[in-house]
Amino acid sequence: YQITHRLNATTANTATVEVLAPSARQYTATGLKPESVYLFRITAQTRKGWGEAAEALVVTTEKRDRPQPPSKPVVQQEDVKARSVLLSWEPGSDGLSPVRYYTVQTRELPSGRWALHSTSVSHNASAFVVDRLKPFTSYKFRVKATNDIGDSEFSEESEPLTTLQAGQCPPLGSLSLGPLGTS
Repeated sequence: YQITHRLNATTANTATVEVLAPSARQYTATGLKPESVYLFRITAQTRKGWGEAAEALVVTTEKRDRPQPPSKPVVQQEDVKARSVLLSWEPGSDGLSPVRYYTVQTRELPSGRWALHSTSVSHNASAFVVDRLKPFTSYKFRVKATNDIGDSEFSEESEPLTTLQAGQCPPLGSLSLGPLGTS
């Protein structure tokens, strides 16, 4: 493996380069400046040559905090099915510590309790298919982010929505009817 790191504001020829043993699974960078942003790159070499580099921006700070909650999740009408919906949100501030995953909760209306749907929503996701829903049932949704410091508060609750009846087709965009209801 080859790891390079440099201050994100400098040019590539000022990077520190380290070559690691094939068995290495971690690396500790020392001598970094506090309150700075670094660009780390890692690439691996096999007999066929060097692979594609993976990059990550890393902030050196002691001011880390829990992330801010994501925005209120929304569902577009065309993304409502009988047993699933596509939920989307905007991430909040990460608290200077990378978000590791999102948690999605559902609540069946009118009187259900908040229930965990998934804690394994990818850290870089801003949308998620919520499945295992009941047809023709009303729900609300909320999302929270988790980083190495802890959990955000939950987002605002989504607007209520009702899943489609089983076997019902999603609504067509616009249907124009001629005179006397003939099309």
